[in-house]
Amino acid sequence: MWFGQGIGWGILGWIALIAFWGGLFMLALFAARAIMDASIRRKQDPLDNLNTRYARGEITVDEYNALKRRLGEHHA
Repeated sequence: MWFGQGIGWGILGWIALIAFWGGLFMLALFAARAIMDASIRRKQDPLDNLNTRYARGEITVDEYNALKRRLGEHHA
């Protein structure tokens, strides 16, 4: 009397539906975590940036010491 309607996929359909939405949720979770990790890595301490610039030779010893003193004043 149902002519094949209403039977659908049965338990296999429910499993596929749960797997699909679960996979989509996990994909969104991994993407959000990757974005947050990238933004955290970008936020460095100013002293780390100063040390990096000095190590690369972008600033002299005198500039390094002056900037380090200024950073110490702002952090205190």
